[in-house]
Amino acid sequence: MAATSPESYVPSTCPVDLLFDLDVSLTSEENVGEGVPSPDSYVSGMPWVPSAAGICTVCMEKFGAGRGAKRMPCCHVYHDTCILTWLSQDRSCPLCRHPITF
Repeated sequence: MAATSPESYVPSTCPVDLLFDLDVSLTSEENVGEGVPSPDSYVSGMPWVPSAAGICTVCMEKFGAGRGAKRMPCCHVYHDTCILTWLSQDRSCPLCRHPITF
């Protein structure tokens, strides 16, 4: 496929061609991963809770002394590894579904 200027591009009416064009657009180097923070950086910036009471509602285990806990903006507390795993798949609080933007 020869490179053409955006001004001369005429979209196809064939659904397969449209899907191919969309895939090329979404995976081009200028659109991949720039300026999108990862859940890692978001979780590392969350307030750390040294002595949380109760259980983590993601893994259903008690908070312990040797395991870090993080407080979400909605004030719910989770193990740091649990909330990192959760936020890599869903951008909301596991308990109240408060939306998380990062």
